[in-house]
Amino acid sequence: MDEFSIAQLFRWGNAEALRERLAPLPEAERAKAVKSLRPIAREMMASVAFEVNDGWDGPLSTGHGRCAAMVLYSTADSVMRKVPEVWEFIEQDMPILFERDLSRILTAWGELFLKNPKNHDRVGSMLRAAQWWRSEVPVRMPVTEGTVLLFLTGWANGSAIFEWLSSDSALAYRLIRAAFEIPGRKGASLEQADGAMLHAESIGGFVIPALIHSGVLLQSEVIDWCAKAIDSPERTQYDKSWFRRLKKYLEVTPIATLPDAPERWWLSASEQLIAIARDTRAGIERPEIAGRPDIQAVLPLALLLEQSDWGSFMMGIESFHLAGESDVISESIDALRKLELPEAAELVAEASDHWKLGHEPALDHDEWPDDAVYHRDEELDDRWYGMRGELNARFETLRQRLPEIL
Repeated sequence: MDEFSIAQLFRWGNAEALRERLAPLPEAERAKAVKSLRPIAREMMASVAFEVNDGWDGPLSTGHGRCAAMVLYSTADSVMRKVPEVWEFIEQDMPILFERDLSRILTAWGELFLKNPKNHDRVGSMLRAAQWWRSEVPVRMPVTEGTVLLFLTGWANGSAIFEWLSSDSALAYRLIRAAFEIPGRKGASLEQADGAMLHAESIGGFVIPALIHSGVLLQSEVIDWCAKAIDSPERTQYDKSWFRRLKKYLEVTPIATLPDAPERWWLSASEQLIAIARDTRAGIERPEIAGRPDIQAVLPLALLLEQSDWGSFMMGIESFHLAGESDVISESIDALRKLELPEAAELVAEASDHWKLGHEPALDHDEWPDDAVYHRDEELDDRWYGMRGELNARFETLRQRLPEIL
């Protein structure tokens, strides 16, 4: 019955319903469930809009295209090897089907981009991933050579870049800063992207000044980054031309900052550690922490801090248990002890035990916990947030000891 139901939704082109059926399945089961539909899915991909065929119901629609993509790209590995051509599938379905693999997919797409930056059709499909930041799924950009150059040099104009970056100041800061540290590639450099000019649609002439104006970047720090890029022995003279031009422009052109520019919270040590932890968890190598057990030991704690900020401390504890990642909790307890914060370590252990005793049994019976459980949640939340100031201070101390990493 399940197989027939999936096949029928596919024939109808009901993409939302098909995605709802496939998303909860483990990837192996998902691939098996759609295997028989692959020949028709390939035929759909090769057909034109509104075409009629015995393999599907009604004229070929956008929904049919999305369904075909779900069949042909049923695993994260499949979309890492080949970028789908169905933009709607990338924008709407991939964040739900591959929520835990999005950073890994972006890393793989960055590598594909570097192999052929001028494959404009494929680059156009990759850039549809920018829509993921408009979804409810939290996405962290892996700052690799490929992803940085893809998302800065792959666009047709600076307005598109700024529209995307303006919705996430932390992402904008991390991506732009990385661009000053990563040498350009042939066919994918800032100099080539801007066309050797700081015009109204360029990265140097519009995107960076606009980010300075909004308070995401400081004019003085961008000038410093330019100087370091110009001195880098890893860059070609052609590559350095863009940084020389931008530096000269910023040195003689004061850019006013908005009076209500937000605080740059993403510069905190905890946020930087969270970025490293998310990348590491997604299987993305961060060479700067290789051989640094002191940094590696606190990465699970960084994830716990981030997750508890989404809603509450207990919601963060629950998220790891439900995801089968209780190891993050136990490793966080070890990290807190190494940071000489035994009270915080005991609190995390206490909260984890409370979830197992109060929430998990109710979940197993599809019931709501009683009021006493929720009152206990609130108590634990209050105690945790009372400790956050000291935790953040410890991360700042760690950053001072490791300036080359953080």
